[in-house]
Formats: sequence, structure tokens, C-alpha cells
Amino acid sequence: MNLLLHSFLIVILSLSSISKLKDLNSFKQTIANLGFQRKLINMLAYLIPLLELISVILLFTNKPYVGFLLILLLSVCFITVILYTLKTAKKIKCNCFGNLTEDIIGLKTFIHVLILAIPSIYLLLKANSPLWSNTFIEIWHSLLSNSGIIVIYLLVNSINNYNKAIKANSF
Repeated sequence: MNLLLHSFLIVILSLSSISKLKDLNSFKQTIANLGFQRKLINMLAYLIPLLELISVILLFTNKPYVGFLLILLLSVCFITVILYTLKTAKKIKCNCFGNLTEDIIGLKTFIHVLILAIPSIYLLLKANSPLWSNTFIEIWHSLLSNSGIIVIYLLVNSINNYNKAIKANSF
């Protein structure tokens, strides 16, 4: 169970950070739409994906709890932004995964962040062995399994968004 959750966090945060960096202008626009000052937008656009990548790297070390703590810190920041957005009723593109999803910040985003935070809390409290205490094959299978689950989620999400767009344009 620990390996599955550990690799889940690695895959999610890797995908999230890389997709943000790949579509940096869109991510900057999301940060701007949230109301951050212009001078903070560039810094945050690089800092957030960088912290996500650092947390992934830390999950591979002998002290993964530092990575879990960083993920929790990021989750608290994300939840704060989500609650602010819900309070102001702004419709802002999430950009959690760059342009891989077309979600608007809201309750669904809140649930996604909880799905990120809960395994971090569990592993922080329960996992006392590093990732490398598993065999390479076990780690590889777990990473591939999690990647497959996430790809399926992204495909289902895209199909749902496509169907919504079709219905919205139907007469």
C-alpha cells in the first residue's frame, strides 16, 4: 500500500509540474486571474512547479517525509486558493495539469487536492522506509500502474468535457 501511494504522488506531481512548465503562459494567466500582483506572477509560475519537482526528488531519498511535508505545504496553499476562488465565485481555469484538463477551480479541484494531501498525511505517519526498500521491479510496476490510472482519468475527463461542449452547441 505504501509503495502504491508513494508512486501515486510521484506520478501526479511529476505530471503536474511538467505540464505547468510546458504551458507556462497559460499557468501565468491562471495566476494573474487569481489576482496576484504582476511582480509575483512570474516567480510563482516557476516556483510552484519547481517545488512540485523538488517534492518528487525528495520522495526518492532516504528521508521521504521531507517530500511528504512539502506536498502537504503545497496542498494547504492550493486549498487556500481554491477556497478564495469559491468565495469570490470567480470562474478561473484550474491549470493543475497545464492544458491536459479544462477544469475550472471549484469543488472538483478541492477534491483533487485532498486526494493529493491524504496519501501524504498517511505516508508521513506510517511510512518509515524509503522507496528504495522495494525492488526495482515493484517500483516500476507501481509507477506504471499509477500512470495508467491517471491516463484513464484524463481520457474520461476529456470525453466528459467533449460531451459537455457538444451538448452546449446543440440546438
